[in-house]
Amino acid sequence: MKKTSRRSFGKLMTGAIAALPVASLSARANATLRTNERTATAMPANRYHENTPPPVEINDGSFAFLVKTPTQTKPLNETGSGPYLYKGKVDGSTDNNIEHIKILHGSGEWVYRDLEATGSMITIELQDYDNGRAGTLVVSGDTDAFQVLSTGYGSGNANGQLSWSRENGRPHYKHHFMHRGGPGNKEFRVTGIRITKGGATTLNLALPSVSANNPFESQGYRILVWLRD
Repeated sequence: MKKTSRRSFGKLMTGAIAALPVASLSARANATLRTNERTATAMPANRYHENTPPPVEINDGSFAFLVKTPTQTKPLNETGSGPYLYKGKVDGSTDNNIEHIKILHGSGEWVYRDLEATGSMITIELQDYDNGRAGTLVVSGDTDAFQVLSTGYGSGNANGQLSWSRENGRPHYKHHFMHRGGPGNKEFRVTGIRITKGGATTLNLALPSVSANNPFESQGYRILVWLRD
């Protein structure tokens, strides 16, 4: 299947968000950012996370979750037959609750941050170039396990099953869980990111095309997720 280039999820999202006026972010999202800025000042222990590599990244390209662990063992076990659930304890974290979420613009500036993200759920919507549904992924965590639920909208490679590969290295092994797209073997991209916490929506972001001439141009966003130490 032809997919977007593997540049960085940041790039899919950055261009899309860059195309939005600041005012297009919901008032609630802006309020959340301001609240989290204050929280960062009040919670210096949690700010330490910003100086450490996150164990989970959501990246551009063919769309992949990158999970970093100190061991070679596949960190998330697959169950189901559509939707597929990827769940497991991430080695190196004593508690798999999501504690800190940060979304970075391709320029390196952050556009969303929650230092007290326990109980958060991240929903990512994928669409193809004809605005057809290509996939929905829901990211969450709790004390026992980190998990990704992947729903597809077709058969074969479009069923939402993620392929897994490992990149060896030190001090971490990088485990890639790649999305394979939707029906029709069409290019796809991220079109929406929603974050909820405690039943409240803290971010609800629609990502329009960056350019009519190249609607899948990648520009540079990354979603970074830290788990509780």
